[in-house]
Amino acid sequence: PSAYRWTRVPRFLIRNLQRFFLTAWMLPLTIFGVLMLIRAGRLQTALLLLSVPLYYLLVQSALHTERRYVIAIHYFFAMFAALFLWMLFRLVREGFRRLTRKPECRT
Repeated sequence: PSAYRWTRVPRFLIRNLQRFFLTAWMLPLTIFGVLMLIRAGRLQTALLLLSVPLYYLLVQSALHTERRYVIAIHYFFAMFAALFLWMLFRLVREGFRRLTRKPECRT
């Protein structure tokens, strides 16, 4: 038996949570995050966050194609994916609140 047997449950939970974040999911989540940011009227913020990935894709990667040079792109894409998931969570929470809200009595 391992000395870290107590970490079995946290490792199980984290491992199952990480299974969701596959490359196949991250690209659509990133695109939806950019679109949601633009739709919210935050075009300047979207362009600022996209400046690093665009620099690496348009300028830097033409000269350096090693993973260590382009790994910064993934952190910015993760921000957009997290933004989309957060906005989706807010929409679901608001919808749930509307469903559970008691109707007002008008007399």
